[in-house]
Amino acid sequence: MSWIMCDVNGMKVVNDTYGHQAGDELLCRVAYILRNCVRDEDLVARWAGDVYPEGLVGKEIPLLARIISIVDAYDVMTTGRPYKEPMSKEEALAEIKRCAGSQFDLELAEEFVNMMMS
Repeated sequence: MSWIMCDVNGMKVVNDTYGHQAGDELLCRVAYILRNCVRDEDLVARWAGDVYPEGLVGKEIPLLARIISIVDAYDVMTTGRPYKEPMSKEEALAEIKRCAGSQFDLELAEEFVNMMMS
């Protein structure tokens, strides 16, 4: 599995010095480089495609990436964060159902919810 973490706090300096267009162009170049360093199966994507710079949507997004996006969201919702209490299993599954077809693959989300409820 690939993991990429990067600090973009320095972008304020680029934006302040060279302007937002230069900062946007730099981010696009960095995103292109990072995208080519990550395997397709390691991507977590939004079903509607707005996360992908390549414009992949729906079934164009690799299957494993579509599965991981659901599992990762469930994990985040049920384990909580320092700034947010965890949801119950039922609340998290209801949220996945609500976002099926927009954030998540509709069929995979339904399968996941059914599997978790059985």
